[in-house]
Amino acid sequence: MNGFIMEYTLIPHFGKAGFELMAFTFIKMHVNGGKAGYEELKNRVQAFFDDHPNLLMACRGEGMNCDGIIVSLHRNFVEFTEYVRELKMDVSDAEVVGSFLASLEEANKLRCLTLKRLKFHAKTEAKTV
Repeated sequence: MNGFIMEYTLIPHFGKAGFELMAFTFIKMHVNGGKAGYEELKNRVQAFFDDHPNLLMACRGEGMNCDGIIVSLHRNFVEFTEYVRELKMDVSDAEVVGSFLASLEEANKLRCLTLKRLKFHAKTEAKTV
């Protein structure tokens, strides 16, 4: 498929899997020590991610005085606060600028995570290009 598909996966019902919260954590990285400092920080960040399998995605970017975002799942608010505390301690160069917590209760969902509708967008974009 020429690298178009990264992996085949399923999307579980997060609530039935025991998760109550989805968190979007906005971070600002403070790199000290030039390129060597950046590599050391990158290794610590990767080790943190490896130790936390509930992290769905992490991306660098720009906006809202942040340069990164982490998307994670948590069983409850206490677990979320422990995760933030560990992030601050294990990756001391990562400043948590803010978080957005979303309840995974059915009544709060406007649309569940899905990729099936993406095919309609791709077909539309292909026709207009």
